[in-house]
Amino acid sequence: MNSMTRIITRLLVVSLLAFAAACSDTSDKVIYDGDLPTAPVADTPSSDPEPEPGNIIDVATEAGGFSEFLAAAESAGLLDALTDETASLTIFAPTDDAFTALGKIASPSVGAKVALSELSSDELANILLYHVLSGEVSVLGAGELAPTTVETLNGADVAITMRDDDYLYVNMAKVVSYDIEASNGVIHVIEEVLLPPDTSMSDMSIADIVEASGDFDTLETAIVTANMLTDLADEEATFTVFAPTDAAFDELGDAALNYALGNLDLLSNTLSYHLVAGAELYSSDAIVAAAAGSKVAMANGDESTFALDYAGVMINDANIVTTDIVASNGVIHVIDMVMDAPSSEPPPIAITLAAEGSFTTLVDLVAEADLTDALMDPSANLTVFAPTDDAFALIPGEDLAALRADTDALASALQYHLYPDTIAAADLALLAGTPLSMATGDTADISTTSDGGVKINDANVITADIAANNGIIHAINRVIFPSEDGEEPGSPLLGRWKISSEPYS
Repeated sequence: MNSMTRIITRLLVVSLLAFAAACSDTSDKVIYDGDLPTAPVADTPSSDPEPEPGNIIDVATEAGGFSEFLAAAESAGLLDALTDETASLTIFAPTDDAFTALGKIASPSVGAKVALSELSSDELANILLYHVLSGEVSVLGAGELAPTTVETLNGADVAITMRDDDYLYVNMAKVVSYDIEASNGVIHVIEEVLLPPDTSMSDMSIADIVEASGDFDTLETAIVTANMLTDLADEEATFTVFAPTDAAFDELGDAALNYALGNLDLLSNTLSYHLVAGAELYSSDAIVAAAAGSKVAMANGDESTFALDYAGVMINDANIVTTDIVASNGVIHVIDMVMDAPSSEPPPIAITLAAEGSFTTLVDLVAEADLTDALMDPSANLTVFAPTDDAFALIPGEDLAALRADTDALASALQYHLYPDTIAAADLALLAGTPLSMATGDTADISTTSDGGVKINDANVITADIAANNGIIHAINRVIFPSEDGEEPGSPLLGRWKISSEPYS
């Protein structure tokens, strides 16, 4: 045995002796302080078993915070059903706070919206049964099914979705506590009361509801003008209607509305973009479509997209403010804006400016200068450099008032923002350094910025290529003025428009 082998052998012996001593040590030293598995002691009874949970009513009563739900269940005559030990139910139970936040509810028997306490027992039962599923569904099981719709005990569907916050939602109600076991089912706690589809007008056609509502007078006018009233009154047909309110049509402005009402092709295409033909899509379907990222085909052939935000469901850019008004031939959802059909030809410049919403001052000034007809002319071919409302706000109020008082000067100032041909932003950039002859005969300077943007005189193009059927619009962040007497183009309020010697900023 060589010396190295002897050394290793001695070390091993020492180590083994030390380990043996440690194992035989009766001191309080702890070698391992983790949890060790233990075998049950024979014939030793285990700890007392958990008591069996009571029924759904017992569990909700003991938990607290559900007094409104329990009172409603009693008023609706549902206590026996919810205490039935042979049942197997899933309950989405709203908290007391959810009931407190609840507004008035459509009552078929009254024909109006009333407080919860004013509903008949049948109406109340219909609402509560919209919170109940047959069979026990855990939150994990529901999450695995999502996004989907599930039929409730009142016959209508609810949407089951998982959101970006990783919570389960039932329609728009978040499940805040879950899998509370009862002897006859399981309870999931939600923070909103679920309202089933409104059947208070289900014996009326879509056309009848639109006519009777009082909130859809402009929509009714548009439907009649487009010769679509008969279709929406047809009891054999089925439609889903996304109905803009009168306030939504008012947002278009008189010029845009009158233009649409006078253009039958545009009107028909726009109205058809608010319809789904041959199907009833309820809010639960829209929620699932939004969660799945799927689209819906509208009656005009275009597609629409649903989305979810903190307030509810959206279709395209419109908020659905009231859902699921059931008609005899479909369902109506109320929306807060008129949707532009992608397949529709854009309107003239004057209408497009009005519809954009950020050119209110410009639209008013165009009308005051008697230039609206020029911007409505279908044969025009114009590029408009359109100052936004913020751009006009940079001009002192007294200076703008003085300009408005001189109609000729105002017209010339506005015409300096027009180029008598259509130039897209990409082509504008190619003209950098070339004077652009505007409608007044004065020139404007085109330049590019370090970040690839385009300027005209000292104004930046902030939104480019807004399409119109008689030209194109580029939004700019300053009002532009021509040069005079050697001044650089863009110097404010000079020459024939001189009002103030002070530049605005």
